[in-house]
Amino acid sequence: IRLKPEGDGSAGVLLAREMTVGADTPVPFSSMTFYLVNLELREKASFSFDGCDIVVSPVDNYSEAVFILKLLASIDHTAIMTVRSREDMLAGLGSSYVEALASDLCTLFSFARGCKVSWLYWEAKDEGDIVTKAYHRNVKITAYSHFNLIPANPHEDFVDFIREAYPVLRKKKSGGLWNFKKICDMYTEALVEDLYIDTRALALVTLLNYLMGCFAQRHGLELYIEKSQFQRLAKLVRKCLRGELAQLEGSARPEIVDGMVGKLNELNRRSFKEVLNRLALDLGVLIEEQDFNEVVRIRNSIVHDARFLDQEKLWNEFSLTLSFVEKLILGILEYEGFYYDWRLHKMGDLSGPDMAARCKLLLSRTAK
Repeated sequence: IRLKPEGDGSAGVLLAREMTVGADTPVPFSSMTFYLVNLELREKASFSFDGCDIVVSPVDNYSEAVFILKLLASIDHTAIMTVRSREDMLAGLGSSYVEALASDLCTLFSFARGCKVSWLYWEAKDEGDIVTKAYHRNVKITAYSHFNLIPANPHEDFVDFIREAYPVLRKKKSGGLWNFKKICDMYTEALVEDLYIDTRALALVTLLNYLMGCFAQRHGLELYIEKSQFQRLAKLVRKCLRGELAQLEGSARPEIVDGMVGKLNELNRRSFKEVLNRLALDLGVLIEEQDFNEVVRIRNSIVHDARFLDQEKLWNEFSLTLSFVEKLILGILEYEGFYYDWRLHKMGDLSGPDMAARCKLLLSRTAK
């Protein structure tokens, strides 16, 4: 809230960045309107989820707002999302329920646009369109990025993606299968364009490691054999290894012996490449073996050496890794439809992805 002093016409003093305006007791409302930032949306989109009708519309000054948004890679209010209940149950559902619905939709909007889309505040309105309660919050938002994942044109691609992915997100979120908010935050952080491409690549492979780690933990793929069984074997191997090292000249120093013995536990860990391949197969994501092996090599180089494989081919390596990570995200959402494959985009064109980069993703029919 800003207090505007009389006379000098200045903006005033910032008193609060997060606040609720309204009665402490529950008040009736028939709709909730969310004010969104960073959503590129050229025309109205309508959805029906969880007993609610949702309409997302561009703001009145949309063209000007998006022009500045893209020009400065900044943050701006670009869209309004209105949620109404089809059965007059919105007030019964409660504002927290509708907030969660809006936040889940913003997560999908963020995936689609390649930058963090979020709501800054909402207003609850009665049947006469009078605001009965409002909530303003402080939230971290990354700047706009040109790396759209789902095409903005044609508009139907975006609508189809939301309609197909939302039920999957809700199902997997409620089952605790994937932390979509964390995945979204890591994904959008990797696409911030004012960072060096090496820094973005590191964020991207960190997300790749996270996805693989979640999958491995859930499916018991971290180790080859049960830990207690391996420890019994490792005890025998350590004894044998120490004895053999004692026989080798120059290898009996305690730091050498302890260092080699200390690495035995790694023998029981599945390799990054093996688990990543299992993840892709489980999601039904198809990738050429040559490209898969190249992604693994790029990841290893970035993680261990903090550099790309070939400094002359930064964009090629980044876009290949980005394409693979995005296919995994779409596979998690069980989405089959049109998306942008940034490997096909001409480097240097900042107006957006080439239409030649618009591809259709098909998941393997054998995927679970």
